[in-house]
Amino acid sequence: MKSCLLSKSLVYGMLTIALLAALSACNKKPGSIHGKVTDKFTGASIVDANVQLNPKGLSYVTTSEGQYGFLDVKAGKYTLAVTKTGYVDITNYSVSVNAEQATYSNVQMVSIMPVLSTQAGTIDYVAGTTTATFNGTIIHAGDPAYTERGFVYDTSTNPDIEHGTKHVVQGTDVSNYSATLTGLPMGSAYYYVRAYATNSQGTVYGSQVGVAIASPNTVGMERLMVQKQDIGRDSYIVVNSLCENSTVDGFTDWRLPTKDELNVLYINRNEIGGFETSYLYPCLYWSGPLFRDSDGDRTWIQSFDSGQQFTYRIIYRDPYGRCVRKYR
Repeated sequence: MKSCLLSKSLVYGMLTIALLAALSACNKKPGSIHGKVTDKFTGASIVDANVQLNPKGLSYVTTSEGQYGFLDVKAGKYTLAVTKTGYVDITNYSVSVNAEQATYSNVQMVSIMPVLSTQAGTIDYVAGTTTATFNGTIIHAGDPAYTERGFVYDTSTNPDIEHGTKHVVQGTDVSNYSATLTGLPMGSAYYYVRAYATNSQGTVYGSQVGVAIASPNTVGMERLMVQKQDIGRDSYIVVNSLCENSTVDGFTDWRLPTKDELNVLYINRNEIGGFETSYLYPCLYWSGPLFRDSDGDRTWIQSFDSGQQFTYRIIYRDPYGRCVRKYR
């Protein structure tokens, strides 16, 4: 009899525990899912991607920061389907949700098109010949993979394969690549370059870089060709005449820089080289053109020690001159 009563008590106890557990489970609040959709290779947020939570069938369009979220999701296992034009579809991305907890799940998508970049290049002018080196990197081959890569360049901005000169570089791997070209016209002297890659879906381009032709006598700086040495130190009239009559690298359109151009030279003085910058000596440089006020003819000069610009009478002979020309 006692055994029977003990058995009944045990059963009642187990049923009570099960009932309490069931009531506790029923009282638990649902969880949520949050995350961000980004490009796997660039890290850029993907805007307006469609994220679907299955099997619930709920959908969310990513925000301007690539974010998505689903609230009031019961605990359990789910999958995400993520789609965006230009990217490979994701159809079965697993995610688990715990009751009363927020689950964070970021999703990376792979571009259908290749992903690439353009690095700085050089164009050197030595002994009458130009030699250019362009550099690029394939970061992602694309899906389908690219079948052609190379560079496009032109004297106008944003060259492409239809409006620029194309140079194909052999290879279809994911790696750095480069090209060496000779015989670019010296008269142009400044080129815009973009790496490109083509697959069956089209052609994409890396960022644009500007490349200036440099020689033993000159350097390129923000669409300016700058002589590496001062032309002289004298009055404005003398130094300006020296520039206008200069024939460095075969060019005859040398001149003194404008006030703004002179400041560009000052900012990049270490890269250009050859400037007088010591506070122990006058380190003033002429700009052009001149103007007239009640004190006579004047122009702007700049100290390559302090960077200060101020007007100066053109008869004074202590400033230096550095000749420049615009790239065509």
